[in-house]
Amino acid sequence: MRRAIARDSILVWHFKSFPRKRARIQRLIDDGVPVLRFTRPRDLDRWLRSVEAA
Repeated sequence: MRRAIARDSILVWHFKSFPRKRARIQRLIDDGVPVLRFTRPRDLDRWLRSVEAA
């Protein structure tokens, strides 16, 4: 059977490192660093429109 994604794929790296990245972002927030978190593309689009309008 052929593998769909290689072991050294950027996608594999992303999903393996996601918990570390999430924890790092949470530490930044806990330390009071302003962090913008967009969980949906439309939230990012809305924020970008507000910046363009300013």
